[in-house]
Amino acid sequence: LCFALWALSFCEDAIPMFAEDPLRHLCQSVTNAPREKVVRVGLAALRNLVGKQQFNGSMIEFGLLKTLANLRHHQFGDDDVANDVKEVYNALLADFRVLSSFERYAQEISSGQLEWSNTIHTTKFWREHAREFEYNDFALIKRLIRLLDDEDPQVIAIACYDLGEFVRFYPNGKSLLKTLGAKDKAMELLTHENEEVQKYALACVSKIMLNNWEFV
Repeated sequence: LCFALWALSFCEDAIPMFAEDPLRHLCQSVTNAPREKVVRVGLAALRNLVGKQQFNGSMIEFGLLKTLANLRHHQFGDDDVANDVKEVYNALLADFRVLSSFERYAQEISSGQLEWSNTIHTTKFWREHAREFEYNDFALIKRLIRLLDDEDPQVIAIACYDLGEFVRFYPNGKSLLKTLGAKDKAMELLTHENEEVQKYALACVSKIMLNNWEFV
């Protein structure tokens, strides 16, 4: 499949069909493939797609930028693979830098790959952007709540933190999160096996239920 997509990436008429699943498959092949041959073919196809339609943003959403950041330090047997890594990484990084912090947050939430950051997942971010989460009937908040069921403890901990900050800075945030089921999910996480998850789940529940949560 990866080879077939690589061949199609040279055909301009076929470019629109790469939206969503084919593009996601190529990104996953680069991230998860155990063999350099598969990575090479996937990267070559992605290099052909860089800068076309809205593919750069989708690649970032699918976590390719993080993968390429790691691959830059990998020793490949084929110089063409290293060159493709460099070219695609630089193109995506340039697009990523021009995105607003809210756009970067939205892409990260959509990808489900949450990581601590000094620009998002911060008090400053939520103070400035809480009201923007009203868009599309709070779709991003609902996605954040679903991430409380993720298998990665870091993702769960960050989701708890972000939901707690949303409560702090969005008017009537407490009532909204209770209605959407966030409080009940967070309470279940109080007994999670991971201590970091417990810590942020407790903070989240406290922010939803108490006025003076800082003293908990």
